[in-house]
Amino acid sequence: GIGGVSFDNRMWNDSVIPHAYFHSLAVDPKYRRQGVATRLSNWLYDEAVESIGEDAVMSALIQGGNIGSVKNVHRRASQFFEKRALIFPTKSLNKPPRQNSELSVREITSEDLEQVVLHQNNFYQDYNLYPVESEQSLSQTLQFSPFGSRQNSYFVVVDKSDNLLAGAMLADRQGLARGEIKRMPFPLKVVNKALRLFPASNIIANISVNQLWFKDGHIAAARYLVEMLRWKYRDRASNLTLWVDRLSPAKRIYGSRVFMLKVKGHLAIKAKDSTAEDRLIFIR
Repeated sequence: GIGGVSFDNRMWNDSVIPHAYFHSLAVDPKYRRQGVATRLSNWLYDEAVESIGEDAVMSALIQGGNIGSVKNVHRRASQFFEKRALIFPTKSLNKPPRQNSELSVREITSEDLEQVVLHQNNFYQDYNLYPVESEQSLSQTLQFSPFGSRQNSYFVVVDKSDNLLAGAMLADRQGLARGEIKRMPFPLKVVNKALRLFPASNIIANISVNQLWFKDGHIAAARYLVEMLRWKYRDRASNLTLWVDRLSPAKRIYGSRVFMLKVKGHLAIKAKDSTAEDRLIFIR
């Protein structure tokens, strides 16, 4: 089995405190139901406590339907937010979206860092678990290239006066791993045959859309940004995945599309101080 824990600082009830995020817990099917996941989780938790202390905030995102993981995290969680995460695994586009003559999409430059950080922090100022950004931290993230190529890119949509209206970071982890669908549920097979949500090979080449933000009144600009990125990365990724809080205005990017596939996830939190159930949460 495998599992990971990442450390950073996040907002929690209006204070920035140490945070541990537990992720990637998986067990070889041949060794499931033998306590492997529990032993891994215990070891990761002990590592987190030793690294940042028991008073830190700890979180884990669990895909809906993963009963074993839900039972596992309930042992230590002080709060459990059921179905709070919405995951939209949108497929790449095979034809360009309709152009908007009033808007253009471009990658940011070093001159944009100050404004991008300002807009992003402003959008997420009331979100728990948000990692407050700085020009330095964003620059370091964009320069991160462990395999000789950059893992992260940041795009914005601007108007004719080059005013920033919306933005998002793209995280490309295909150098680390790709997903493969081994057993697709029958209902999803039917939907996939009609909508072609996943490639015939069942190999998922995914790029995550993170830190999505938009200025008040410009959700259409954010929608345009996502659609253009689905087209731009068509040869690189089979899917672009957007992660949002179910209560976030960002979920309206996809409106009420009937055939939009979305996966629901649960968020488990261990924190010294509880938070309001309706407070917005930064996912990922």
